[in-house]
Amino acid sequence: MSPLSFIKNKTRQYGFFNLLVLALKRVGILFGYYHEVYYLYSKKLDSLTPYKKSLPSGFTVEKLGISDFQNAGRLGLSGESLERYKDRFLSGNYLVYGIFLAHTLVYYFWLSFCEMELPFPLSEYNNLSLKPDQGYLVDGFCLPEYRGQGLHAFMGVFLMNNLHELGKKEALTIIKSENRAAISSQEKIGFERTGSIIFSGFGKWKKLTVRYD
Repeated sequence: MSPLSFIKNKTRQYGFFNLLVLALKRVGILFGYYHEVYYLYSKKLDSLTPYKKSLPSGFTVEKLGISDFQNAGRLGLSGESLERYKDRFLSGNYLVYGIFLAHTLVYYFWLSFCEMELPFPLSEYNNLSLKPDQGYLVDGFCLPEYRGQGLHAFMGVFLMNNLHELGKKEALTIIKSENRAAISSQEKIGFERTGSIIFSGFGKWKKLTVRYD
């Protein structure tokens, strides 16, 4: 991907102002200052959720295994990411589904049934536990050239209905506060903001705070 295309995709995802905020945060991290905010979203699963959009022609949904990630060179997954995914499969506490186009994995999204796995640097602290009747949508990714085609909205509903069929009563997810595209997408399929997870501090003096609305 060219630098110009990369900037365009990031601007579409975060907005120009939020990109500036993220750049300033990166500078702050260089000096040991952290302030990261993730919004906590939830949706009750009293019944099946109707699809807002169907998959575009040619796309298919499949349950994934570790070999799908090992063979998906276009995703650019690091060795560390692959090891983390292996651990998830071995734990038996995760499921992951992907969207393919002509045998190419273009999108994936994980479900967790045991904990709310937090992204770095929040992961320096313990992950948050889930109740037995909850499921957590985590680690969704779409190749940039396939964004804006409704894949995220479709998969969000697909995963919620999967949770409902497994007897879960509530779906949870977290979204970086600057990620306006993800926030809009999740709200369109019925997720409501219920709190915030805040990681802040300087140097060794950092803390994780969970606030509920």
